[in-house]
Order: sequence, then C-alpha cells, then structure tokens
Amino acid sequence: MSEANKNIDREKFVSDAERYYEQIKSKYEPDLIGKFLAINPETKQVYLADTSLDALEIAKKENPKTGFFIKKIGFGAIGTLATYFPNKNLSQHG
Repeated sequence: MSEANKNIDREKFVSDAERYYEQIKSKYEPDLIGKFLAINPETKQVYLADTSLDALEIAKKENPKTGFFIKKIGFGAIGTLATYFPNKNLSQHG
C-alpha cells in the first residue's frame, strides 16, 4: 500500500493498527504512559516520541509514502488521535 495511487480502506487500517497495538502494548505500558506512537500496522513499524507531532515527524522522515496511526500510550480509545495518509485515496466502508 505504499504506492501513492492505491486506495486505502481507512477503517481496516485503523482496526489493524489498534489490534497491533494490543499485541505490543506490554512493551510500552506502564513505563511510557502518556508518550505517543506512530504505528504502521502493515509494516509493523512503530515510532515513539514525547508528542504526537514528533512521533509523526520521525515516522514520516523514515517512511514518507506510508500511512500512520497515532496512539497515546495507555489511553485506550481516547488515546487514538489521528491517522495520516500522504497523497492517497481513502475509501470508507460501512
């Protein structure tokens, strides 16, 4: 899905990211509660930072053509802040 012209199912991307976070959260909780992760559920890449913007900036530097899910560590659904997709077509289902 790293090609700019490929459609993304945003709901699936978010669902996959949330599921992946559940698998890895023990690496981050409870020691890093309040910090932020930029997660790509397709590649399993995760970027940690003190702020959501910093997490996204670090992730975009390494993978400028990839989408990311921003998660605040330890905050459940309330900690889901955003998804980022560079120049991609989003498809919404549901």
